[in-house]
Order: sequence, then structure tokens, then C-alpha cells
Amino acid sequence: MACKLSVVGKRWDVKGFVDRTGAEPDETFEKGDIFDSFGTLYKVSGFTFTLGPNAFVPLKRQVRAAVTFLELPRNQGWLRAASRERGTERRLEFGLARPREPANTDYLPARLAAAAGRYGFDLVVSHYPVGVEEPKRVRRGVIRRRLSAAGSRAAR
Repeated sequence: MACKLSVVGKRWDVKGFVDRTGAEPDETFEKGDIFDSFGTLYKVSGFTFTLGPNAFVPLKRQVRAAVTFLELPRNQGWLRAASRERGTERRLEFGLARPREPANTDYLPARLAAAAGRYGFDLVVSHYPVGVEEPKRVRRGVIRRRLSAAGSRAAR
């Protein structure tokens, strides 16, 4: 998943903000709009930018895209305006594909923290499990019998 920059608020006039500032988000949504095919409604109004390809890419590449975006002169005006909007939450979310592992450590450089902090953006790293098979539902004892049979073959 690519890095996503979002600004949201419960009582925020997102269309008015976009018109005033010239921001050009990839997606805007209003509180009460339908979110998905199940009819789930947005609980907030806001917008998002997708920074980079919409696929799982390494964190280092996502960080580079985010820093570049935050430091572009054409974005700084509306980013400053967003940081002054009352009742909004601002975040940069980095999505990583991870196999199930006992521990993960992700490095976020100071340059990213400084650029995001300048405009009041929180940093979020989300881990999405991939390549992990779901356990199959089996009757109790079936696995034990299979393991016993495999163990007796291995002992031969």
C-alpha cells in the first residue's frame, strides 16, 4: 500500500477548504457519504492523497515520496492552511506488507518527522499480514493422528 496523506474532521467543510486553498486531493468525502459496497457511511469529512503507486512498496520508498510531497513548494500553502484548521486530524499512513513475524521494527527518519511535524501530521505505520494461510477447521484429533502417522514414518 502506498503512503496516504489524509486530513479529516467531524464538522469540517472539506469542499470549502479545497476551493479556498487550491489543494488537489485524490479523493474527497463528506460525513454521511457511502464508504463501501456494504453501505457503510463516513463518520467524518476529509480528503486523501495517495503518495506513490497504490501497491505494497518498501517503507524507504514511501518515506521518500512523503518527504518530497511535504517539501514541494506548491503544497506548502495548503499544508499550512490545513495545520490551522480546527477540529481536524492530519496523518501520514505508511502501509507495509508483512508476513507474520514475532517482532517488526520500522525506521522513520528525522527529516520525515520534521516535515510532517511542521504541519501537525501524525505518522502511522500499518502492518498488513500477507502470505499467511488461514488455519483450516478440522475435527479434534485429526491433526494428532496425522502427526503421529508422520512421526512413525520418520522413525522408520
